[in-house]
Amino acid sequence: MIKRTIYFVIDVSGSMAGERAGIVNTAMKEVFDEVIPEVIAGSDSKLELSIAVLLFSDQFPDGVKWVIDEMDMEEIANDHISWTDLPQDLFDGGASIEDGILAVINNGNRMEVDARTLAPAIILISDGGEPASYHSYDEVLEYEDKECVNYSIFFRHSIRVAIGIDVADEAREQVKRFGKIPKRMVSSGLRGYYDTSSKYQDVLIDIIKFVTETVSLTI
Repeated sequence: MIKRTIYFVIDVSGSMAGERAGIVNTAMKEVFDEVIPEVIAGSDSKLELSIAVLLFSDQFPDGVKWVIDEMDMEEIANDHISWTDLPQDLFDGGASIEDGILAVINNGNRMEVDARTLAPAIILISDGGEPASYHSYDEVLEYEDKECVNYSIFFRHSIRVAIGIDVADEAREQVKRFGKIPKRMVSSGLRGYYDTSSKYQDVLIDIIKFVTETVSLTI
């Protein structure tokens, strides 16, 4: 059995509260109720797919909170498990893309891979947050290479898609840098970065669903 895990890394800082939080919940609900059953129905029987959800904000002691450590997609589809909405009051505190990535790296020991594991996919959803006060993007990657050698392989080889919601101009380049997809996936229409707006909710939700399905089924 070949395994792949899809990681959702969701910004839950205060700037994501309100309409953006509502869109995230709606999109994740449709991922669970519609996309995952379709993915399981169309996937190779030898492919074992899982989903994990990690929230990031400086309100959490370690900068992150796991709401789904790892859950089998087939179980979600067969048992009709639905998304539990993130409450509005959870969206609080500050965050930056750099801080979010660093928090994920620091928790890299939770994301183990072996010879049977395909490169994982990491889907980042954020409004860009505020510029990091003490870590630049390059410093984060340098930290990864020096301090988290085992996780470096995981992060470097992962399929990474950033979905920016109403990202300010000064934060856009940092969010875009997160995204990285292999050349073989370009023909599927997948991109490393999507610049979206909460004004077009249906489009944003469709992008999240499309990205989830594409990274799940493209080997």
